[in-house]
Amino acid sequence: MLASTLNAAAVPAMGVLRYGLVEFTTRSGIAVSYRRPIVEVGRTQVFAQDAVRLAA
Repeated sequence: MLASTLNAAAVPAMGVLRYGLVEFTTRSGIAVSYRRPIVEVGRTQVFAQDAVRLAA
């Protein structure tokens, strides 16, 4: 998705890669937290939360 978005840009695109903190508690009561990558090109967020999964 990122590559196709950048390839479609008519001019060089400025972007930001940052890490967002995700925290939740599982049904069994275990606290889980991890960082997920967020890619923003211009002011458009390229990766939605569901596009990136935590590998087990």
